[in-house]
Amino acid sequence: MMQTKRVTFLDSMRGFAAAWVVVYHLNEEGKFTPGAYQAFVEAGSLGVPIFFVLSGFSIHASLLKSPEVSAFLWKRFWRIYPPYLASLAVVLVVLIVRKIATGTNDLTTIPHDPLGWFETIMLTTKPVTWTVPINPVYWTFSYEAAFYLWLTLGLMFPRLRWPLLFAPLVLSNAWSARPDFFVGYWCLFALGVAIAEWRHEGKILAPALAVLCLTDALLHRTFGETMAGLAAFALIIMALSNRFAWLNREPILHRVGHWSYSLYLVHVPIGVWIALSFDPRPRVLSANSVWLHWSIDGFALLLSCVFAWAFARLIERPSIMIAHTTPSWPWIYWRAR
Repeated sequence: MMQTKRVTFLDSMRGFAAAWVVVYHLNEEGKFTPGAYQAFVEAGSLGVPIFFVLSGFSIHASLLKSPEVSAFLWKRFWRIYPPYLASLAVVLVVLIVRKIATGTNDLTTIPHDPLGWFETIMLTTKPVTWTVPINPVYWTFSYEAAFYLWLTLGLMFPRLRWPLLFAPLVLSNAWSARPDFFVGYWCLFALGVAIAEWRHEGKILAPALAVLCLTDALLHRTFGETMAGLAAFALIIMALSNRFAWLNREPILHRVGHWSYSLYLVHVPIGVWIALSFDPRPRVLSANSVWLHWSIDGFALLLSCVFAWAFARLIERPSIMIAHTTPSWPWIYWRAR
């Protein structure tokens, strides 16, 4: 029997994935002492597959409840885009301050022409174009935007919903090399979609979709990405079941999950800046002392969380409130029938 109330463990998963990505980016450069902690942080990029599976489930479940194009695009726009633009401003402010303080920009690469800035603003940086994202996490938003647009086609043409869900997987499984752009990560996003579809109608097509997703992941994603996606898939199913309702009593990470999007957006300019301020590249202090390594990472993570919490209250939360209002885009009104 599946629960219908809010499943807080999904927020816990978001909080864990976001924190894991943070410590990964704090440790991208430097020669650190091998050990359990270092192995854990080096695997932090696997927070992204977890996010993709969670996103597929949450977005598609919401979409199935309200199959209206205008409402879907309105919510996605206000949920994602204004905080994204605000995070761009945070990156630029941090770069300017660091440039003034140190005389150099060693945090990230910025576009050097109007086209690069346009592509950055429009969520069409690499892999859509050759422009390198100003923030290393921004590449995932190009994929998410593509996923949303693909799901929108299913809303506009309801009879094509299942063919559209399967099409990227069929194409990807027929691809000899790693598939390009959103087709390559659709297998992870669609794993979450399969859960939402099973809960919605219980059709045999949902398990078939999940099996094809797993096949595609085994063929084209890394073993770590596949296992992270499969773990997220299993944990979502467990959290939805009354038998594992105790998962929804997790006390800490679910709070982080409430503003995990803000943490994901701002941790590079804030957290990496703080870590490098104490231990400049290549982080020799951390390489020579495990305790200093943990302390610097922990402090950078803590301040990133504080800043993300404030960012969520000032930017993300107001944007979410607008997302829940009635869409004012009559020119894209299209309700599935």
